[in-house]
Amino acid sequence: MKVSDLISRAVPHPVPKARNLDMVGWCDGYLLVRFKGRGTLYVYGPEIAEAEVEKILKNPYPDALFNRLRNKHNWQCHKVERAA
Repeated sequence: MKVSDLISRAVPHPVPKARNLDMVGWCDGYLLVRFKGRGTLYVYGPEIAEAEVEKILKNPYPDALFNRLRNKHNWQCHKVERAA
C-alpha cells in the first residue's frame, strides 16, 4: 500500500493530553503520528493493532505510553515530509 493511500484513509485523532504528540491515526495496521510543532508525519508499522491507538488516546500520559509501546514492539518507522 502506498503512503498516500494510508494518509488519505487514516482518520486523524488529536491527542489533547499529550505534550509531544499532536495527532495519531490508524489504517490497515499502520499508525500515523504527527508531533506538535512539526509538519512531518511518521508512519509506524506494519501489523499494529487498532487497540494500540485507542490505548494511546485514552491514557492520561499518552507520550510515555507511545514511547513504551514503540520500544516494546520495535515498530518500524518511515518519515514522510510535508509537501510544500
